[in-house]
Amino acid sequence: MQEGGGGGPGGCCFERAVRACIMAGGCCASRASFVGACVGARLGVGAVPAGWIGQTLRGEEIARLAAELAAMRLAGAAHGGAAAAAAAPPAPAPAEGGVTAGL
Repeated sequence: MQEGGGGGPGGCCFERAVRACIMAGGCCASRASFVGACVGARLGVGAVPAGWIGQTLRGEEIARLAAELAAMRLAGAAHGGAAAAAAAPPAPAPAEGGVTAGL
């Protein structure tokens, strides 16, 4: 993946990848979401165009919560790693139809 452009490092690549999924047509919403998640995980939140976050309902709040979650995860890895993860409550079991219960 190429870096540069867009809202930060990799922004151009992120936006191009998501737009290509949308322009392909068909069931593009789920595919574009998945590609955006994968490319975003690889390139980081700085790759997401700031304008997209600004136009997302509660986008700034979501970005803040994601940063807090990442910081907690990093703190857990630095202070016990596997032991900290083992002490965490278990993830909810998938409900009927494959959807996670409680979401």
